[in-house]
Amino acid sequence: MISDNLLDIFENKINSHENSFTDEVIINCIKESFLDMEKLLFKLAEIEVKNNQIKFAYIGSCALFSLVLNNKIYVANLGDSQGIIFGNLKRKK
Repeated sequence: MISDNLLDIFENKINSHENSFTDEVIINCIKESFLDMEKLLFKLAEIEVKNNQIKFAYIGSCALFSLVLNNKIYVANLGDSQGIIFGNLKRKK
């Protein structure tokens, strides 16, 4: 749920900038996307508490986000997740 919604939110935000992909725009879009995702999860939890269904109300969330664009990588995380990025690895034979 989080990955799909976070990606949709980010795509909507970044597409609204009409190819003006400066570092500042990209970083702000990532930050705003995480904040909007948090608001969405909070809203879902409120609805479930009101309906006596506490599926989302008492669980945590984690998310890792990475974007490679123009030879730069932008990363963000939420929660206690950790990630490792590998690139151009050559296996020893």
